[in-house]
This record gives sequence, structure tokens and C-alpha cells, in this order.
Amino acid sequence: MLAPGARDTLLRTLEAWIPRGSEVAIVDVPVHRNIGDLFILAATLRLLKRLQCRIVYRAGVRDYRRRSARAHIHSNTIVIGLGGGNFGDVYPRYLTLRERILQDFSRNRIVILPQTIHFDRAGERTRIVDRFSSHPDLRIAARDRASFEIARAITRHAVLLPDVVHALAEPDHIGTHATATRGTVFFMRQDAEKSRSSDRRAGSVDWPTVFPGFLPRLMAAAALMPVAPQPASRRLHDQWSRYADDLLSRGLSWMAGVEHLVTDRLHAAILARLARRPVTLHDNAYGKLTAYYDAWWRDDPAVKLLPTSFTRSHTSSERTRRLP
Repeated sequence: MLAPGARDTLLRTLEAWIPRGSEVAIVDVPVHRNIGDLFILAATLRLLKRLQCRIVYRAGVRDYRRRSARAHIHSNTIVIGLGGGNFGDVYPRYLTLRERILQDFSRNRIVILPQTIHFDRAGERTRIVDRFSSHPDLRIAARDRASFEIARAITRHAVLLPDVVHALAEPDHIGTHATATRGTVFFMRQDAEKSRSSDRRAGSVDWPTVFPGFLPRLMAAAALMPVAPQPASRRLHDQWSRYADDLLSRGLSWMAGVEHLVTDRLHAAILARLARRPVTLHDNAYGKLTAYYDAWWRDDPAVKLLPTSFTRSHTSSERTRRLP
């Protein structure tokens, strides 16, 4: 489970950054294939409900429009970027969106929830540190220590915090725990972050296997959100938010039926631990799971990290880390 006190630290920090009753905007709603990011959306919405915040605007990469955003985001609105693993140059569309947000709302408080920050190119990392550090009220939470080093080069308002799903998708949301019936499940990613060393056995699954209706829903949302007028856009985002919360609850219940999870997906591992199932971690392509393990799971005997090696950008120099 989480390191002692980590959940309380996350809640205290985010309530300080997003005071109770605040007016907020979410500017990077995930409408893409990574279902783990929808879990983050659902957990974040639970947090904002807990804090009695009023959401005045929602958009993502596909439907963010400066004119519409400025019409709804006021000087006292806190602009929220969701957590995840898309801060860096692996996903350039999200990096471009963050640059636009910082430019469009240079006087607003901007809060980026717990992220893994990774750059393949040192020059791009330097450019982003220089660009983002000019914002007067940017606050960044990092999910691991290497990400924290980059975040604190950008802003003095940087802190190490666990993923919001890890801290906010509480076990009581699982409902009745299923009896473990699936034995050992290999849950392996097939996208840009997959590692060549991962153990991809016949019969391994990924999120589309667990949620076979997801891709049609995604395609519909991706097609409609960019063209919907504002009233329809609000309804679409309401539906997408409810769907994200449903996926989170269903994902927790599904993991409760697993006897042992072997995975290179961080949120599959997080949900399995919330369901109190043992986990064996393969790393992704750039060390994300190892970094998270080092920060939050090293003292959890139910989490095992398989040895491998990788090279990861770290602060101002390139360092090679050997996994335990």
C-alpha cells in the first residue's frame, strides 16, 4: 500500500493549492486510448467534489479553444492539469497544450496534479524548464523523485506526491470483493511506452480486453467533442466524466478477482494493490514504474519489481540507473 502518511500529505497539499469552494477549470480531459488517464480524471473529480469546487470549464487536446476558455475562466479560476505520465516529449501534443495554457492564462494559478515527467531530449527539457519557470503561480506535483527534480527546476511550488488514483480511489469504492478467480494475470501494454523486455505471454490482456465497449465510446467522444457547441460540449463532458467514474469502479472490481497481477501498466498495478492483490512490476520503456516503486512501494512486500536496466533523463544531466 502507500507509504505512511502519503495520502494525508496529498490531500493537505492539494487543498492548500485548490482551496475549498474554488472555481476551477480542467484543461486536459483525456479522450484517448489510455484508460489509466480516465481513472485519474475520475479520482480528480472525486477530489474536487470533496473540496466543493465548481467546475466552470472542461476541455482537452481535441477541443481546447482559447476563445471559449477565456469566456469561462476568470481571474480567480484555478486552472487544473490532470496527473499522469504525459508531461514531457514522449507525448508532444500534451506538451504543446500545456504551453498554450500557460500563455493563455499567465496570471491564473495553474495546478498540475501528480505527473511523471520525462524528456528524451535534454535540449527540449531545458527549453520547457526555461519557458514554464516564467509563470508566476505554477504548481507541479511529481509522482517520483526524478520528476520532482525537474519540477522544482521549474517552480518553487513543486512537491512529491503519489498518483491521485492511488490516494483517492479508496477500497470502499470496490464494493464486495470478488473471490480471486483469474489466477496470475499478465496485463501488458502495447503502446509507445511498452518495453522490449516485458514478458508478453500468450493470453496477456490490456484495458481494451477488460472494457470491450471502450473503443466505440472513445471514437464517438473524439468525433463529437471538437465540433460540439458549448451547451452540447458540457453535456458530452458530463457523460465522459460519469463514464470515467464507472470505469474506475469496474476496474477496481475486476482487479479484486485477480490472484496475482504481472504488469507494466502503473494504474493496473495501483488498482490491484487497492484491491489488496500482489503485483509483479515490469518497467515501461523509460523507467516510470521503477521510479514510482522507489517513491511509494519499496516497503510494500506485496509489490515485486523485476530487475532490468534503463537510461533516464535526470535534472541537468543524463544518468543511468540500475534497477534493484
